[in-house]
Amino acid sequence: MATATASGGTYDTLNRLATVTYHALSSNLCGEVVHFWKLGIPDNIWLGGCFFAAALTGIDSKGGIVLHEVSHLAVSTKDYSDTNEADAENLANTDPKKALKNANNYEYFAERSGFVQTVPSAIP
Repeated sequence: MATATASGGTYDTLNRLATVTYHALSSNLCGEVVHFWKLGIPDNIWLGGCFFAAALTGIDSKGGIVLHEVSHLAVSTKDYSDTNEADAENLANTDPKKALKNANNYEYFAERSGFVQTVPSAIP
């Protein structure tokens, strides 16, 4: 189904350290997150064809996709608006509370602010 491509990145959420493991998917999905905390297994991010085809910087970049997926792990975001930047902006205008928990709003904010500029070298 998938093969491991890299492991790395630690984060501290509510005093919890974690190692995130990245895997390659054989589908065209951008990414998927699998939580195994209850089993004591590190969290996993599965990256698909959409990720590998993305640019290194800009909107919908590799760095933005990784940030999007990590936001699910770090702050329990959801995919309320998972199609494009305009949909995320519309969600912010029509339902700000949902937008605060929407992974794409984190991604697009980071990409537009210049926060996401490069990706770790361990990620192709």
